[in-house]
Amino acid sequence: MNSTVGFWGEPSSTDWCEQNYEVTYYIAEFFNTISSLCLVFMGTFGSIMHSDGFDYRFSLCFRT
Repeated sequence: MNSTVGFWGEPSSTDWCEQNYEVTYYIAEFFNTISSLCLVFMGTFGSIMHSDGFDYRFSLCFRT
């Protein structure tokens, strides 16, 4: 386990395979965060693109 302390404090006992705070002081697992942001972007994009012409429930599927 990497013991580097960053902006958010000491790492918890749940530590994944990526080194903490390796790229920046503010993001513990940088590449995990970037890949998660890509998923959030795609969900938002799909929700916006399918908001016209479909029921609201289909737009919600992209947001969950």
